[in-house]
Amino acid sequence: VEGIEQTAVVSNMPEEVIEITRDVGDRVKSGELLIHLARRKSQVGYEQNLAAFENTRREKVRLESLFAAGAISEQQLDGVRTQLHIARANLDAAVAHLDITAPIDGVVLQRHVEIGDQVQPGAPLMILADLSQVLVTVQLTGRDVRRLRVGQLVRLTADEDPGQRQGSVHKISLSADPKTRLVEVELRFDNRDGLLIPGTLASAEVLLDRVPQA
Repeated sequence: VEGIEQTAVVSNMPEEVIEITRDVGDRVKSGELLIHLARRKSQVGYEQNLAAFENTRREKVRLESLFAAGAISEQQLDGVRTQLHIARANLDAAVAHLDITAPIDGVVLQRHVEIGDQVQPGAPLMILADLSQVLVTVQLTGRDVRRLRVGQLVRLTADEDPGQRQGSVHKISLSADPKTRLVEVELRFDNRDGLLIPGTLASAEVLLDRVPQA
C-alpha cells in the first residue's frame, strides 16, 4: 500500500535547522510550515533584506509626513512606495528559502533531519504522502492481465481494515518483468478514513464478468 502521491521536502540552501514543527504521522496542509532554517548570516541575505525593508519603510513614513505638509511632490512619494514594494518582495523571497513548507496535503511518512543539522540542497528532509487515495501494486500473469481493463472493479482486504473496500484498476503495465514474466498492475482505493497505512500488505480480488442469477 502506498499513497496516490508521494513527495520529498527539500531545501534549496545549505543552512542550519533551528526548528521542526511537524513529525512522522502528522497530517499537514499544503503551504503549512514544516522546518525553520537559520536566518542569521544566511546565504539568501535575510538580514540584509530585512534591514533594507525596515529602512525603506521608515523612509516612506518620513516622506508621507513631508507630502502631507506639501514639502514634496506625489511623484517622490510614489518612488519610495515602489522601493518599499521591491524591498518587501526581496524579503519574502529570502523567507521562502528559509521557511520550508509542505508542497502537498498529506501525512509525514519520514523525517530525516534534526534540530542543529546543516542541511544540503536537494537532500530529502521529510517524505510526505497524500493518503486520501492509495495504490496497491500486484503482479499478475499475462493470461490474467488479458482479462483486465482500467477502471475494472476490485476488492481489497487488509489487516488494518475491518472490512473489504472497493476500488478499481488504475494502471496496467505495458510489459512484463523480464525475470518473473509477471505484469505489474496498480489498483486504486479510497482511503479518506486513513485506515490503510503505507507499507501494509493486503490482498485484492478482481471482479470479472458477473454471471446473472437464474
